[in-house]
Amino acid sequence: MENELVRLDALFEMPRRERVLSFLRSNQELLSAVLEAWKEIGSRFPGATQVLDLVDDPEIENYRLLVLYIVTSLPQDDVYARMDRLDEEWWLDREPDVSDQLCFVLRRI
Repeated sequence: MENELVRLDALFEMPRRERVLSFLRSNQELLSAVLEAWKEIGSRFPGATQVLDLVDDPEIENYRLLVLYIVTSLPQDDVYARMDRLDEEWWLDREPDVSDQLCFVLRRI
């Protein structure tokens, strides 16, 4: 598992690195999904920066969500079409325990 965490460190920007890695150590079922997401997103959003962060839900006590930001300069219409394909071709087939703890957010620059 530590090798996979080192790999994550090389693939993603992580503004709160220790917090993200600690969460993944406690939720190991997410690790393979995050690594797979990097590949799937990279193939659909060429040149995008992928940022991994852990966010506290303000409405649910002690609930944290791993957020993968897809930062891209692709045209807006194209970005939404690519996100729909990501959902249809890959993400919607994930196990609920993974999809309940990991979400994607598009950020256009």
